[in-house]
Amino acid sequence: MNGGERSVVTQKDIARIVGVDASVVSVVLNNREGHIGVSEARRNLILKTARELGYMPNAAARQLKGEASRIIGLVMPNWTHETPGDLRRYISETLYANGYQTFLATLLDDESNRERIRRDLLSRNVDGIIFANSHILPATEDYDIPIVAGYDNVPLGDLGFDLAYGTRLAAEHLISHGHRKIAYLTGSDKPMKRSGWEAALQEAGTGCRPEWCLELTHNRDFRRELDVLIKQEGITAIVCANDFFAGRLILYLSRHGYRVPDDIAVTGYDGTGFSQCLNPPLTTVVLPVRELAEAYVELMLERLNGKPSVFPEVPRMIRPYLHVAASCGCQCNVPDIIYWQEQSVTLESQKPLEEGMPESFREFEHRADKGYREEW
Repeated sequence: MNGGERSVVTQKDIARIVGVDASVVSVVLNNREGHIGVSEARRNLILKTARELGYMPNAAARQLKGEASRIIGLVMPNWTHETPGDLRRYISETLYANGYQTFLATLLDDESNRERIRRDLLSRNVDGIIFANSHILPATEDYDIPIVAGYDNVPLGDLGFDLAYGTRLAAEHLISHGHRKIAYLTGSDKPMKRSGWEAALQEAGTGCRPEWCLELTHNRDFRRELDVLIKQEGITAIVCANDFFAGRLILYLSRHGYRVPDDIAVTGYDGTGFSQCLNPPLTTVVLPVRELAEAYVELMLERLNGKPSVFPEVPRMIRPYLHVAASCGCQCNVPDIIYWQEQSVTLESQKPLEEGMPESFREFEHRADKGYREEW
């Protein structure tokens, strides 16, 4: 120590305290334990000692020696809704659990900065790059490091969500309630989502008319078209392309005298946390973002270990699942609570935060008017 400054802790310092060779410490701290055998007890002692001493790896020194930087570039679109936020979080957490840091690069909406990002990440000596939700497939020959890529709106690259399966689940669930005329509410049309709705109706034998698909983007006639769907076409249920549309639709219907789900049943898509704050709580398709993030990292680790960066002809498609609430007509026992521990923007990341919540909070027994019972 000098003048109150803290000296730099090295791997040799940790090795001296633990009583092992510095090469053993290097193997453990660099997550390369397959090279030599290290007992679990010794590994834990090395990690504990490193934490207590405040050991910080010297990334610059590693790069000068030509060693791995233990940093993965993560390229994400400039989107603000919930799913990309959870995807960034889970990819970073999973990489960290495997001994890697994350360097985030943000694509502009038109992806015009793609080449600049490529040069910047390569100049920083990242070990690999994950392109998550980029609608342009990177050319593998432009990179001398492993890359992983995927997109969910069309089958592209290594990984994505099976969006058609999600709308199919929602439509089939509404059909199980007896609905036969089911509309689809969308913004800029995403063919995968629309195809799932169409397939469910066709297989059920209910038919699927093009006018039952209501496009909202820059559509000044949407009120007239929605009125025609309900009053003339006899639509009794609506599958929405996202939770935001579903929430606004429920408000719109209530303003015009329709009850959800009694008059019109509604489902959403994405599994946002606010979907359970609606009245009624929203039945929605949940995107398993954590599973996608873990698949990205698993594939990256395989390619870091020598597997070629070759995109498959058909990407691995991860299937969403249906979160059933009340907007579809199901009975829904929403917890009788405003807040328990923390909040999250998606249902998937909120679920672990509800662990430990007393079951009595689902029974509506903590009110002055104990005889009152919810409809859902």
